Amino acid sequence: MLDLVLIGIRNLRREKIRSFLTVVGIVIGVATVFSLVSLSIGTQKFIEQQFEKFGYSRIIILPGGTETTLFGAFIGEDFREKDIKTLERISGIKHVIPLATTSVRVSYRDNTLITTLEAIPKKQLKILFDGTFELERGRIPRGKEVVLGNLLASQHLKGIGVGDYITLNGERFRVSGIMKSVGNRMDDTAVIIPEEYLESIGKSKGSYDMIILDVSGDVERVSKKVERALEKARGKNTFSVLTTKQLYERISLITNVVNAILLLIAAISLFVGTIGIMNTIYMSVSERIKEIGVMKAIGASDGQIMLIILSEAAALGLIGGIIGILLGGIIVTGVEKIAASAGATMFRVYMGLDLILGSLVFSVLLGIVAGYLPAKWAASLPPSEALRYE
Repeated sequence: MLDLVLIGIRNLRREKIRSFLTVVGIVIGVATVFSLVSLSIGTQKFIEQQFEKFGYSRIIILPGGTETTLFGAFIGEDFREKDIKTLERISGIKHVIPLATTSVRVSYRDNTLITTLEAIPKKQLKILFDGTFELERGRIPRGKEVVLGNLLASQHLKGIGVGDYITLNGERFRVSGIMKSVGNRMDDTAVIIPEEYLESIGKSKGSYDMIILDVSGDVERVSKKVERALEKARGKNTFSVLTTKQLYERISLITNVVNAILLLIAAISLFVGTIGIMNTIYMSVSERIKEIGVMKAIGASDGQIMLIILSEAAALGLIGGIIGILLGGIIVTGVEKIAASAGATMFRVYMGLDLILGSLVFSVLLGIVAGYLPAKWAASLPPSEALRYE
């Protein structure tokens, strides 16, 4: 059997240019699919890790009715102190963490830029950093201090460190800490300050565009209580209440749809590669009909003929798969680095052994499937007709 396989592989050398062009088609398809699957799995795992870190016992409340989409949920009436007090009276809620987001002018030495400001009441800062944000160095603010997003500190305010001073809208603040990368550009370029200092930089207090709830007990049950209490207090449903699980499901749905579209595009390139293999094998068989007739005349069975032809197709798939995986690995590593430099650290690469071996097996199977019809045709040729073929 091994001899038959080797015969099939040696046949590829007869038409090197044709074999090369066929392999190129497979390489493009495999590299595209490998890249997309690698990024998809890596990003999905990163999102899962972030949600596990954030905790599934939390509820997020956003302005905007429940009919709004995830990205449209910030359009609506902001929350006020009376809403905070309403939430604090609900049983099953351990902590109410209001967050106000606005823009601010940040200056450090000769660098000045406009970025996001996230203001949180001082007593809730520790709670938030215990479960949502992590510090790379330093500590949470205790007075007129700020924490900087990782990307803001490393790329936009180069050279800044804990203990240095920046100005926010002209007001001087000390840097008490720098966050680890969160994975989204808004948080990674943000400045976090205690809400008590908002007025010192010309911003008003007491208006929030997000509320995070730490829940004890049944999250779904508390979520329904929150909806009823807020609707009664506000007189209308102008907010969205999302459990961490619901938020994760919404984000996963969006990423899955995007991944499906991209994989469909990649599947088209794989289909073209498959047609290329089929065409190459058909051409190879048509040029060797007389040779196949001789083999059958001296006793080669239909199964042996098929094995030789399928070996050629499988070899094309294997070679294309190996090169495609190497190329795909280079592509996704480059994409990850470019995305990280742009602040999109949520794009992660996964190159586990299961993905690599799975891609190789898939490439070989693709070749075998593409070569099946030409192999069947070759095996079905009557020896007498094949020997007379010119």
